[in-house]
Amino acid sequence: MRCLLLIFLSFLLSGYHQAAFSQQQSMDDILSGFEESSSPSDIDQLLDGFDEPTDQTDNQNVASKKVDINTQSFSKTFDYTGFFKLATTVNMAHKAPETGDTDHRGLSRFRGESNIKFNLRFSDTWKARISAYAKHDISYLINGRDQYTDDVLECNESENEWHEVYLQGTLTPQLDIWFGRKIIAWGTSESFRVVDVINPIDYREFGMVDIEDLRIPLVLTQLNYYAGQWKLSGILVHENRKLKIAPFGSDYYLGDIPVPTAVPANTLKNTLFAAAVTGRFNGWDISFHSAKYYKDIPHLEMTDSANMILTQCKLKMIGSTLAVVYGNWLLKSELSGSHGHLFFNMPEKNFYRIDGMIGFEYSGVKDTNISFEMMNQHVFNHDKKLLYVPDRMKKNTIQSAFRLSKTFFNDRLSLNTLFIMFGSVGQHGMFQRMSFQYDWNDSINMTFGSVFYQTGKSYLFQTIQDNDRVFFDMQYSF
Repeated sequence: MRCLLLIFLSFLLSGYHQAAFSQQQSMDDILSGFEESSSPSDIDQLLDGFDEPTDQTDNQNVASKKVDINTQSFSKTFDYTGFFKLATTVNMAHKAPETGDTDHRGLSRFRGESNIKFNLRFSDTWKARISAYAKHDISYLINGRDQYTDDVLECNESENEWHEVYLQGTLTPQLDIWFGRKIIAWGTSESFRVVDVINPIDYREFGMVDIEDLRIPLVLTQLNYYAGQWKLSGILVHENRKLKIAPFGSDYYLGDIPVPTAVPANTLKNTLFAAAVTGRFNGWDISFHSAKYYKDIPHLEMTDSANMILTQCKLKMIGSTLAVVYGNWLLKSELSGSHGHLFFNMPEKNFYRIDGMIGFEYSGVKDTNISFEMMNQHVFNHDKKLLYVPDRMKKNTIQSAFRLSKTFFNDRLSLNTLFIMFGSVGQHGMFQRMSFQYDWNDSINMTFGSVFYQTGKSYLFQTIQDNDRVFFDMQYSF
């Protein structure tokens, strides 16, 4: 309800800006005469006007001046953006279900979405952002709500929450502060998370959306200190949120039975710390990172009462990134080491893992961007027990990502493709996502695309191999 009120307010403000625009034109007409030097007769005519009562036209001009001044002041301190979207998805490869199971064939999404973002500027050094969204999917009503599990309906049918809500200010010329619910993106990779560990990820529909649109904001405090080309950041994370993973009954759920998820309490003891040092130079950037965080991919754990739960292990990470520009090429790499990984089959032991990524982007072809990234996750002191159910953890996990983006018709039409392979040659599975986005005008765009999953040795792709789907979105932005 609060999101709907914010959206209603945005429409009122939209009308206000249109009125201000027409008044701005009137103000320009008034002021245009002052750009030329006045002759004595012109001055006499102006002075003569003060001897007579002000008529209705003069009152309107004065009012226009006042409104214009107020509008200019208002636009400097407040602005907003948002959108309405209709998102549809149709599943293509599911087989007829067994009796009592959910039928995932056909329409799987017919969702209305609304999003609004307010930017407030209190002074030259202090500002704030308030954003929220609401979603409701009527495909469950169309298909029959009784065939879906309660977990699916609770997780996917309706959703509304505050997104990024924070205050940002400058304490000294070298020191600024951020406080509130915020997203912090570390690293250079578009497809993999090596040092990007601050915000958890929405894992409900694997492969459907890029990482940049999946990060979940957390309440945190961030201090940034600037010294020349270097920036030192210190972060305190105050919030632990429930993980967004595929619910029991979803076609992306990897288990056979429902398992509850444990969420760390938001206490002072569970406040987490992270820090980064970033240097930006002519033609290259380098950064160093350290963090204590909760792993956003949970593992199974047996409780004292012999029940199964999904829980998050607390990890310690150090890492670094390097990006170098060479002509039309961007070369990038990331490296991190993390300690504290826990597994069901060896609960008494903490494991250490190193993640490494290398990649490039090439923009030497007109209106085209090509990128390739490869990542490996290596578990030290790996034991064969980790290969068994439910861990299924290999000593080395290799993933590769290839992207191609191209625009046509003066950027009105864009093509985006993504191929991700698990294993050195895709033997553990892969998926391909392709989409076309067409900008009908400055406010309306339409997106059509598809996602195809190819099975392999990985349990993940053996489970979701029938989740191929096509999607169509229409969005109105304001």
